[in-house]
Amino acid sequence: MLSAMDSYCTPPRMRTTSGPKKKAKAPPLRFVRACEATVCDENAADYDRLMCGFFLILTWVSARSSDLLNASPRTLELVPGHLFGVTDRTKNNRGGLRWACPHVALEAQHDGWLDKWYAIYARKFKELYSHLQEDDLLKEMDRDYLFDELASSPAPNQDWVPIRGTPMTTSTLSIIYKHFLQKFRCY
Repeated sequence: MLSAMDSYCTPPRMRTTSGPKKKAKAPPLRFVRACEATVCDENAADYDRLMCGFFLILTWVSARSSDLLNASPRTLELVPGHLFGVTDRTKNNRGGLRWACPHVALEAQHDGWLDKWYAIYARKFKELYSHLQEDDLLKEMDRDYLFDELASSPAPNQDWVPIRGTPMTTSTLSIIYKHFLQKFRCY
């Protein structure tokens, strides 16, 4: 009787009917290896290489995808052994969350994936915003997201078209993740 009364008196948003929260599954090792290979493949589309590298960073930083999507491009710093960044806002934190991605690879031949990813990101960012004057480009680097939203769903073997100035959503990132899971036959 008391639990029924408690349930009645507790506002709906405060009721917890689900059990303990489930942790997200780690990506399959096959997926991690395929992402490493894609980032290192000079013939792969740049956006495929960027997104595969981002999934590797997510894996090694062990962070929420939404948290790393909210990292500022200006905070990215590649040093020997690590990529450092700062996320301006997270689900649980309004201040800056510092993170570091170690330079690790499952396959020895893919050891340079982090350096390659960083170089592609810097080049594509400059290309995407090449129309801006230097002061405006510096302002754009201060934004609080890494990737622009896509104009359409990814098509096989094509570079994807971003919408400048619009942050990528986690639902788009989820679609891209599923795209690569299928592409690498990891489903």
